[in-house]
Amino acid sequence: MKYPTLEAFLKSNAFNDQHIELDFKNLYYGVKRLQKMKPKLSQYKNIEKLNLTLGNNQLSQQGASFLAQAISNHVKLTNLEINLSSNNINDTGASNLGKGIGDCTNLTTLSLNLNSNSITNTGLSNVAQRLTQCLNLKQINLSFGKNNINGIKCLDFLDSISLCQNLVYLELDFEQNKLGSQGAYQLGASIAKCQSLETVKIELLYNTIGDKGLLDLTNGLVQLKIQMIQLFFQNLIKQLMKELNNQEINY
Repeated sequence: MKYPTLEAFLKSNAFNDQHIELDFKNLYYGVKRLQKMKPKLSQYKNIEKLNLTLGNNQLSQQGASFLAQAISNHVKLTNLEINLSSNNINDTGASNLGKGIGDCTNLTTLSLNLNSNSITNTGLSNVAQRLTQCLNLKQINLSFGKNNINGIKCLDFLDSISLCQNLVYLELDFEQNKLGSQGAYQLGASIAKCQSLETVKIELLYNTIGDKGLLDLTNGLVQLKIQMIQLFFQNLIKQLMKELNNQEINY
């Protein structure tokens, strides 16, 4: 069931629904109104798929913490999609949100959009660390574009992702951060540890990774038997594809 406003959701009584979609983007709800969502969501005991869209809602770290508490009780969740882009949850909010997600240990699919939230490597690493509790994860889509991620210090995040050994699909968006060539190198080296991966998509627009960064990244990726690789970087699009067991990537 899809709810376009908080008021519509608060009036609902379809407590046996397994799929809930809350689309509250651009409604400027803020923390006080978001608090009302938590007790209502707790009445839905059978949720397996949850979509939360709260982009551009003036949410702070406190709002992210309330949201983390709201989802942490739903142990039946297998598919979770959260969009908190264009808020201001910062590192503390991201870390708390990661804790809530980590409590959903039956997750197989996760999409988390935290673009434009004043997040640094600390918040990024804490989120990834919590994901290692979700041993069943097969698909991860993480968007941290337009934050303050430094490539030299992102190794903790990447090492945590590499521990998710059941991953078959990985999509990462680091557009407009500060990864540089060092970050690209670390990215390639860490992803190479995920031997079960079949599809990798990486967004690196406006990160100045340079030719060396691209080379180091692809050198890591060619160690995997991946069906599809897509790299988006600088102001161009590079689509690099190879068939299973084919060790060549043309770009």
